[in-house]
Amino acid sequence: MPSDGRIEKLFSLPREEFTSARNALAADLSKAGDREGADTVKRFRKPTVSAWAVNQLAQRGEQGVRTLLSAGAQLRQAQTGLLKGGDAKKLREALAAEAEAVDQLVETAAATLAEAGHGASEAILRRVATTLRAA
Repeated sequence: MPSDGRIEKLFSLPREEFTSARNALAADLSKAGDREGADTVKRFRKPTVSAWAVNQLAQRGEQGVRTLLSAGAQLRQAQTGLLKGGDAKKLREALAAEAEAVDQLVETAAATLAEAGHGASEAILRRVATTLRAA
């Protein structure tokens, strides 16, 4: 498997370019004698529209991703604190911060999808939000 950033680049491409770029990378790896890497790359599936949108948020270094990760850490701390007899207000505040971060990223994802010519249906945006919350 290449460790030179080609995999990351593959997943940052416009979605419609993924399959041909994946096949080209697999062919390059095969020609270079990396049969195992080529076989692994061939098995990569084209990301769903929602997964592609989340990849774009991460690849573009959106500040909102860092905000969400920070909110997630605060939420975990608040949950742990509450289990130890802490203040429920901190948990409510952490939940609100996480929800706000997710909402902002979903808006950015919708704009990213529109720029790329992909529809941003409610179902797709719900999947984006679910993926972001899981992160």
